[in-house]
Amino acid sequence: MRMFSLCSTRSFAALLTVGLLVLTLGLMGCGSDGGTDPGRDPDPTPPAAPSGLSGTSGDAQITLEWSAVNDAETYTVYRATESFSDAANANPVGEGLSATDFTDTDVSNGTLYYYRVTATAEELESDGSNQVDLTPFAAPDRP
Repeated sequence: MRMFSLCSTRSFAALLTVGLLVLTLGLMGCGSDGGTDPGRDPDPTPPAAPSGLSGTSGDAQITLEWSAVNDAETYTVYRATESFSDAANANPVGEGLSATDFTDTDVSNGTLYYYRVTATAEELESDGSNQVDLTPFAAPDRP
C-alpha cells in the first residue's frame, strides 16, 4: 500500500521549498538595520536646541551655562569673533561635553566673542542655541 501519490509528493516538495525560502529570507533580515530593530528609531530626529545660554566674562576667560536637553548625549560649544547663526561659520571650542557649563580659557582680553551650543543624540546634532556675546577683561588695578 502506497501512502503518497506522486502528486502529493510534489506538493510536499513544493511546500518544503517555499518554507525554506521563507526561513532563509527571514534569517537574512536578522541583524540588519532595515528599520525593524526595535532599539533604533527608524526615522531619528536631532534633539532640541539647548536654551537659556548665558555667560560671564572674566580675566582671560568666559564661563557659559545652558539648560539641559532631554535625551542629549553630549554638547558642543561653538565660538566666533563675528555673529553667526550656523555652526559651520564658527569653531568648536568644546566638544563631547556632558555637563551644561563650559569655561573657555583660550580667549584674549578685550576681544568680543560670540557663542552658541548644540546638543547631540544618536549622532545627530541639534540646531544652535541662542547666541551670547561676551568680552573677557582684565581685572582693574587696585589703588
